[in-house]
Amino acid sequence: MNKPTELVTKAQRAAPSGMSKRVFNTRVKILNAARLRLTSRGFEKTTTADIARSSGVSEGTVFQHFGTKMGLLGAVMDQYYERLISESAQIIETTANPQECLSRLLTHYALQLEEHWDLIRVFNQFGRYGRDTFVTRFNDHNRAYTALYLTQFRAMQVDGIIRADIRAEFSRDLLLGGLEHYAIGHFSRDRVHDTKAHVAQLIQVFLEGNAVGSGFGS
Repeated sequence: MNKPTELVTKAQRAAPSGMSKRVFNTRVKILNAARLRLTSRGFEKTTTADIARSSGVSEGTVFQHFGTKMGLLGAVMDQYYERLISESAQIIETTANPQECLSRLLTHYALQLEEHWDLIRVFNQFGRYGRDTFVTRFNDHNRAYTALYLTQFRAMQVDGIIRADIRAEFSRDLLLGGLEHYAIGHFSRDRVHDTKAHVAQLIQVFLEGNAVGSGFGS
């Protein structure tokens, strides 16, 4: 799998209000090192000492900024979802055609899964089966992201593009679950794949089966 790109958005490159540039730059270096280590080695084999050496700081500085290794993982997860949601919102804002918007959203998500799959597996490991605080954080991010799809599906129902009798939540789970199943079957096992072609086929089947006037389920 290719080396993952940066997870920070343009808005995240500036120090937040009340934080010095020096402190902010230190945090960014630690987060970048943590992301690369977690991606290549997983959570269990990654140590805070490794991350400290990679980012050129002391291990105490890592603890000072993030508290624990789990706190550091949470901060890396925040980066990933903030970028994912920001870029997805931009797709919605700049794409007027609902079908094209859905296609762009799903393609973007699928390519993020492909590029960052090893890291996302770590998020899922602790987000689904980990400690309560991390699980809550993971679920909050997922709700914020998938809410974008619910809004899109409901707007498509109002416009008569897809059927109003099929719940938006069902459509969300069908499409996003289909992509995640594809990721597990291909990215985890490093199988030959064509992610964009898979997304196109998934959307085609979804729109044809969910079209107003279709006989499926009636």
